Amino acid sequence: MKVLFCDLETTGLDLEFAWILYDIKEETELDSFRCVLFGSEAKFLPMPKVVQEMHTKSGLFADCDEAGENETVWEASAAELATLEALHSFDIGRGDLIMAGFTPHFDRNFLAREMTYLHYRHLDVSTLRTLEKAWLGENQPKVDRHRAMPDCEEAIAELLRFKRMWPGHAGNTPARSVGFFVKGTARIARAFSTIRGTRSNSSRASVTTWLVQPAPVVEIVGSSPKETP
Repeated sequence: MKVLFCDLETTGLDLEFAWILYDIKEETELDSFRCVLFGSEAKFLPMPKVVQEMHTKSGLFADCDEAGENETVWEASAAELATLEALHSFDIGRGDLIMAGFTPHFDRNFLAREMTYLHYRHLDVSTLRTLEKAWLGENQPKVDRHRAMPDCEEAIAELLRFKRMWPGHAGNTPARSVGFFVKGTARIARAFSTIRGTRSNSSRASVTTWLVQPAPVVEIVGSSPKETP
């Protein structure tokens, strides 16, 4: 499954744009692109002091300076065209490509008008982090480099971390793989019980049991498969 991890580093004006086309099933990077959209004038754009300090520390302003000197600043329309040309070489149908990242609906606006490849759904890794914190009480710390390409790479790494927590993923023990989902489902069941005005332990237990019930094991006996409970 091909997914476009996209990030736009912005201060109200778009300074840097990057994406990684990634196969989330095969865990393979297929292509990538990065560009800066402003030159040395970037540091003089109106922005809060804290944002100026952030982009100075991250090296983004230095990259803008270098792009201005080397005449490698991209127009937004040219960046869109380069993205479309790159994606055209892959077997992606109209409306099939899912955009992903941390809060990707924000970055989606940059390409939505021209990128007919984009599916109406997007894959927001921030949602998984929100659920993790709500259900488990903590998150793995984010690096937050505030650079477009590293943010794409971090979103991919986060998604793969959650993939390895998924029930049934190869190498997971049952306790590790379902713990995240059991706790969340139990809280959902409690919420429904509250709405109904009851605290039904049996209903909560049944929902949790339904979620974590293992799939049947199929054994090959002779020439036909045999299903065991």
